[in-house]
Amino acid sequence: MRFQAYASLVRKIIVDPLYYTGTGDINAELLQDTFWCQLLSACGDTPILPRLEGATVRSSNSPSSIDTDVLQLVNTSTIRDFDVAFLQSSQKELEQLGKALAVCFSSMQNLEVLSMEVPDPASFINMELLPSLHPHLRCVKLYRSGSMKLGSLYLLANLPDLAFLGIDLLLQDPEPLSLPVAFPQLRTLSVSCGEPAGLLTVLDHIDAPRLHTFTVSETHKQSPDLSQTLPHLLHTLVTKCPSLTRFEWGSEQLWVGRMGFYGKRHAGAPLTQLVAPLLSHRAMRRFSMSFWGPIVPYSPDDFRAMAQAWPDLETFHLGDECDEHYGWTERYADLESIAAFARHCPRLRSLRLPVVLFDSSSGFAGEWACRPPKPHWLRELSVDSVVRSVAPGEGEDCSREDMGKLFRGLMEMVFRSATISIRCS
Repeated sequence: MRFQAYASLVRKIIVDPLYYTGTGDINAELLQDTFWCQLLSACGDTPILPRLEGATVRSSNSPSSIDTDVLQLVNTSTIRDFDVAFLQSSQKELEQLGKALAVCFSSMQNLEVLSMEVPDPASFINMELLPSLHPHLRCVKLYRSGSMKLGSLYLLANLPDLAFLGIDLLLQDPEPLSLPVAFPQLRTLSVSCGEPAGLLTVLDHIDAPRLHTFTVSETHKQSPDLSQTLPHLLHTLVTKCPSLTRFEWGSEQLWVGRMGFYGKRHAGAPLTQLVAPLLSHRAMRRFSMSFWGPIVPYSPDDFRAMAQAWPDLETFHLGDECDEHYGWTERYADLESIAAFARHCPRLRSLRLPVVLFDSSSGFAGEWACRPPKPHWLRELSVDSVVRSVAPGEGEDCSREDMGKLFRGLMEMVFRSATISIRCS
């Protein structure tokens, strides 16, 4: 009775039904009489966790056996949030687990959030029956599957309350979209892909008038020509999704330790040219881009243009790697860039810049010290690297520590409530 009283308080659990048992008949015999088997026998028809609302089923090691009894813990109609993640299991284990979870999954009549990170989601769920079995789904995430066909979007569109969709697109889909697909309630679309071509197909056919958040994680071996693909994609995005307020794009080029990066690395255009269609979309509130591998040039002019284009901006994050072969001379912001955000974006709360060029002897630095911009309610300022340009033969007149103090002092004049994180190079 005491156990059942405590069990009735449980709302969320994490279950790992896969584990390594070693070899020998003794382990095989132990699996016939596990703790969970005994507990199920003692509880009879009474649910062990009668008020369970969220369950996560994932593997933490390299398993060789499955304890299906423990999965009875998630066999309840009260679950609203179900998360499954198995990335290193064998095909045989995945098939066994899929059969065991199918029973649990069918009992979740009130399911609202479904997240799966498995090699083959078809082993766990029937996409055709998903809308009828789980009509209350409002969030579906199917990542790392490597088998998400575009045609499945037509099935997911039958979920009337779907507001969040996260998918992992195939590199090459033999069955591309041919008809429009409507998501009238969709607010967030998160996509992981190998190249933008498949993503452009999605945007060409999707109808999501209420979409406000669009996130992309792009991983590739040979860097595509972003100057051709990205502006076209973003033009389609702002045309089809007028309610867009949040844009996140992460681009990563795979690294091979001994051979270096595959293909070319230069993106072929500066930052503002790549995101030009977004500059006319003044409703933007959160902008985030990161490049790990592709080299995208940007200058103070780029940051001033973006600050002027988005007056309601709340978050601006630009991530970029430091590469010894590509210096900061083609990729940097300056004090005037930061002043532009302070002047044109009164709602800005978080600002992250990769490289800021700081020259304490410049005229603008002196003007900032004497007549700083108006105080701004920024909460977080992060600069990955503060550098100073030194002409040949010119000596350093201050140490890195002194330069950092001067830069921080100027920032604190304007951003009085911000947490400031800087690193001087």
